[in-house]
Amino acid sequence: MTQTATASGRRLANQILDLIREAKFEPGHHLREQQLADMAGVSRTPVRAALKLLSELGIIEARRNQGFFCSKPMTSYSASASMSRPAAIRSCTSSW
Repeated sequence: MTQTATASGRRLANQILDLIREAKFEPGHHLREQQLADMAGVSRTPVRAALKLLSELGIIEARRNQGFFCSKPMTSYSASASMSRPAAIRSCTSSW
């Protein structure tokens, strides 16, 4: 995980993963920053940082000049309320 990822950035990344899972987005689905920002109640800047973190972890795909896209089905992901946010991200990525 990158050292620049803050606790709030990791928390937002987990929120985005939950939104993707709940919406049952298929691989290739375009993740629109504004839509995710509206759903999470934040501006696009922290959403962009969270998406970048998820991309660096290989959970989603970043395409230059196109945006972020689901790269794998999220059905194997299950967030646990008892897990810390970094552990939830690690558990999600370990099953890929």
